[in-house]
Amino acid sequence: MMENAIFLSIRRISDFHGCDAPVDTDYLLQFTDERRRNESIAARLELNRLAKIHAGADLIELGFRKNDAGKPVLREGFHCSISHADGWVFVGIGAIPFGIDIEKVNQDEHLFLEHAYAKAEWEKVQHNPQEAYLGFSLKEATAKKNGTGFLVDPATIAPAASDWTKTYHMTASHGMEYVLAICADGEISFEFDLPGYVNTLASNQTDWNGSLDIPSLLSRYESKALDVQTVVEECLHRIQQKDNAFRSVIHLNPEALDAAHRLDSELASKGKLSGTLHGVPVLIKANISTNDAMPTSCGSVLLKDFHTTEDAEIVKRLKAEGAVILGKTNLSEFCNYVSNATESGFSSLGGQTQSIFGKAHAVGGSSSGSAVAAAAQFCSIAIGTETDGSVVYPAACNGVYAFKPAQDALLSSGIIGISSSYDQVGLFSDSLCNLEYAKMCLFQQRKANQATCAWLEAASFEEQPAAAALVERLTALLENAGIPVQTTQLSQAIEPHFTAFDIVCKTEFKRDVLPKLPLSRSAFFAECENQLLGTFHPDIQEIKRALDSEHDDDGTYQAAFLQLLSFQNDWQQRFKQAQNPVVVALTTGPSEIASIATLMGLAHVVMPWHTSQESSHPIGISLMSQAAQSDSLLHLAHLLDLS
Repeated sequence: MMENAIFLSIRRISDFHGCDAPVDTDYLLQFTDERRRNESIAARLELNRLAKIHAGADLIELGFRKNDAGKPVLREGFHCSISHADGWVFVGIGAIPFGIDIEKVNQDEHLFLEHAYAKAEWEKVQHNPQEAYLGFSLKEATAKKNGTGFLVDPATIAPAASDWTKTYHMTASHGMEYVLAICADGEISFEFDLPGYVNTLASNQTDWNGSLDIPSLLSRYESKALDVQTVVEECLHRIQQKDNAFRSVIHLNPEALDAAHRLDSELASKGKLSGTLHGVPVLIKANISTNDAMPTSCGSVLLKDFHTTEDAEIVKRLKAEGAVILGKTNLSEFCNYVSNATESGFSSLGGQTQSIFGKAHAVGGSSSGSAVAAAAQFCSIAIGTETDGSVVYPAACNGVYAFKPAQDALLSSGIIGISSSYDQVGLFSDSLCNLEYAKMCLFQQRKANQATCAWLEAASFEEQPAAAALVERLTALLENAGIPVQTTQLSQAIEPHFTAFDIVCKTEFKRDVLPKLPLSRSAFFAECENQLLGTFHPDIQEIKRALDSEHDDDGTYQAAFLQLLSFQNDWQQRFKQAQNPVVVALTTGPSEIASIATLMGLAHVVMPWHTSQESSHPIGISLMSQAAQSDSLLHLAHLLDLS
């Protein structure tokens, strides 16, 4: 750690929901106030991450403990400070005595901000609290635990005279303002790590704030204010520090830092970015083929050493545009085509992926890891795959945006999924702007036709609390935007075709997918029985049904395929005749919402939407249209976002 340097980080306490503290567990169990306990756990987790990055050791190795005043201290040569307020945790680690504080701005009062004096300085002032607490009365000063601190006037954000100080004015994404203060025993250099949901930090600080906003990254790369290696290192640190709670990433790419270095070198030598996604950090689902050091495991112990020799089409496009693939994400094993009795997001190789909202919440599948990784801000964009719902459901369950294009045979190349006719890639991001930008870079651009009306699948909202009010609110928003709304029952239209869809999936899994694996059909089934059955899954019924099927031989596959094709063509014509409607539905509603887009051949966008200001977690709203209207889906998502 550099002399006279401190490293600071700010995070929402909710980012650490469900995580366990790395130190002080007995002490934290004594808290009866859950809010205080969560604050303290978050502070220790984030401080532990900073310690690993900048001190090369965790808090246990650095001798983390509390002094007689109850303040955190480290072994000689290291110093730390912790503060939290109003749902935020502010932590720092350094090689010089310092203190930090975060306070919500209240224009009606001054802010008291604590900091730690150097030992020699403290000996001078500890018996004279008025000197330590400039501006406080003796009674007020003595009432404070440590006798350390300085004042900040919120009107000027200027500190009273004390040791070396620096103050910042921070604005969070919800508009609330905060003061952040640093005070040290001498002048210091420091580095801030700010998440993307902090909009501004008014100061002379120009360092990268940790945001993975794609346009911002590209601008910083181009101006040489940031290099790709720094961003990739930070993303890998986030995964290593936080993913134990989620298990969203199953393979890290050992070549990611080399790729980052190569991009930085190319920019330095050529003077221009390598592509539209230069240095953008991406995670991809573990059933997407890559010709690199990572296995294409499909989340299975059977394929833990399976390396493909060709990149999937989506990987080719990512690499051509300069993206950096950080690793591969966990999934429901073999895209949830092992057993219907197994939890979504579980694989024998990666274990159970947990929702970003905690273990009590459904994670959705099969692209569970990609959705959670996007929600955890491990990457700018995550790639998943979907046969029928495997992108859109986990997006809705984890509060992120997602885009699944209409059927595109080329884009499905290199996916080890279920059905060669219906498998498709999809995008996830916690940012609608990132999603829109990545869609533009990776998918074929079509002449956009704006939506002229909306078909509201009202039945999908039936089990949602206050369903009538929610439908009324959505209807009003759409109609106020000049989009007339009518109620539909598309879920009833698709229901008679589920049997045909099942026949196609079973047949194509057996005929098209299994030959991509390094095992014969009989050897694959034997290994499933020997290694998966009973140990990881209660049954392997889905695999058995597919292998036992004979639909390709008896003609029922061809009949089912033609039935589905005819149905899709019929509805494509109906959409055209209805002047490009957008289907609006609750993604996780009681009817098979994802199957509407699957069987009708529609593009599908999912957006997180809060039903009220008091709602703790968003619901997922589905927007579906023909391929030519996919841009209008994103436009509509922006409109609903503003509501």
